[in-house]
Amino acid sequence: MLRRLTALSLFCLLLSALRGSGAGPVLCPDSVLARRIVESSMLHSPLPLDTARSAASRQAAKTVEASKLITADTLVLAYSTANLDRARGPENDPDYAIYGRAAASIDIPCENWEGFNRIAFSVFPDYPGAGVVNVNLVFNNDTKKPKDGYLAPTGAHLVNLRNGRRNDCILEIDDLQRDRVTRIDFYTCLYHI
Repeated sequence: MLRRLTALSLFCLLLSALRGSGAGPVLCPDSVLARRIVESSMLHSPLPLDTARSAASRQAAKTVEASKLITADTLVLAYSTANLDRARGPENDPDYAIYGRAAASIDIPCENWEGFNRIAFSVFPDYPGAGVVNVNLVFNNDTKKPKDGYLAPTGAHLVNLRNGRRNDCILEIDDLQRDRVTRIDFYTCLYHI
């Protein structure tokens, strides 16, 4: 029964994709993406990453009108591979278990960054054997009440990385309150060691 439903779903999606611009539903408005979805057999096949059409590429192409170097230091997120403990996770979500967290922070002396709208940084991950590599960036602003038109004073963003090479990353911060910036944290969770 499950095979029959899967086959019917694939048939309906393929039919809608092949209809193109005619009447009726289309798989998605982006014809390149629609073709790649159909070619991936719809289920359980990752799509190729088209970095030329990514948000990161659009952000990198923007003109920089002013910049400020936060630190010239190299931050290293390192961890010991000698951890023999089991991975731990929250009791309410045992599938999400980690061995720990590697972190580094940059302290900012309560500066007003309202004149800036993005943070750019470079990361060189070196995690042999890791299939998925990422870093989390947490932007901290020392304000108790958010200003109108902004998100909460502290914001976080997960950045997926390519392992074994330099990754130039840009985080747009224009929707974050940044009148009293106090710290930027970088961390990664350790899923296997």
